[in-house]
Amino acid sequence: MPQTNMLLGPVPATPGMLFDEIGNCDIVTGRIASTVTAIVPGTIVELNTNGDVVPLQDSTTGGSFAPKIVGVVVYDPVGGMESWVQPAIPASTASSTFAGYPSGMRIPILRRGRIWNLWDGNISNGALPNLGAVNVLHSSTGAFAQGVVTTLAVSATAGHEIDILGAYAQTFQAFAGSGEPSQGTYTTPFGLSYSVALMSWTLPSKP
Repeated sequence: MPQTNMLLGPVPATPGMLFDEIGNCDIVTGRIASTVTAIVPGTIVELNTNGDVVPLQDSTTGGSFAPKIVGVVVYDPVGGMESWVQPAIPASTASSTFAGYPSGMRIPILRRGRIWNLWDGNISNGALPNLGAVNVLHSSTGAFAQGVVTTLAVSATAGHEIDILGAYAQTFQAFAGSGEPSQGTYTTPFGLSYSVALMSWTLPSKP
C-alpha cells in the first residue's frame, strides 16, 4: 500500500538523541568526575578544575559567565544499566528508567551538530523560540537543574543561577514554516514523561 502522508515535524525523541547522522557531528569523550553520581543524556556539561566532566554548574553569572562547556551528553542505548520496572499495560505508571552514566565513566559528548537537549518544560515565561538563543539552568548547589535549557529569566540567585547560552547553541526548527515547534513534553507508551528541545550546536573542535 503506498504511503499517503508524512510528518511535517521531527518525531519526539529521547533526550540526548542525535538529530543528524553521526558522520555530520563532532563528538568527543569526557570522564565523569568522581564527585558526580550520574549524568543523564541531553545534559549540557562543562569541565571542572581537574579536567573531568560535570553537569553545567558554574557559579558565575552575567558578564562573568564563561564556563568551559564541553557540549551535550549523547544518548547511548547500551551505555549504562536501566532500573528495570515492569511496565503497566495500559500505561499508568512509569516503567524502566535510565539513571544516567555513572561516575568515572567516559561518555560521548556532542560539540557540533543537532541534538535533543533536556528542557525544563517551563512555559511560564513563554515557549522556547523555534529559532534562537535560549537560557540555561546551572545551579551551583544542585538545588535546581544543571545543564538544562529554559525560558526562565536570567538569575544570579545562589543555587538557582540562570544565564544565556552563547550563540554556539540555539534552538532549531527542523522544518521552517511547518508550524512544528522545536520543543515539547511527551509521555511514552510506558508512562515515562520528559521534555526536550531540538538544539543546534557549533562549538569549536576542542573544549
